[in-house]
Amino acid sequence: MNPNAIIFQDTTSVTIRIEAKNVPSTWRVYVRMVPFQGDHVIVDATRISGDDLNSVYEAVVPNFPTVGTATLQARAVAP
Repeated sequence: MNPNAIIFQDTTSVTIRIEAKNVPSTWRVYVRMVPFQGDHVIVDATRISGDDLNSVYEAVVPNFPTVGTATLQARAVAP
């Protein structure tokens, strides 16, 4: 198993917090969660504090589809 993997104990909602640098407020920030087995999930993140230089975003994945290991990827994309 990947030592950087995240282990999910149940399938309730999961909140992901992302710290970002140099991400303009007009950009889309999202999290892609890929379970070891099953389909990936993409969830948009919302800026909860900060400015374009230093900001914090949160993404809530409701009813994550699997118990076990998943890989996370956060991205910021220009419009």
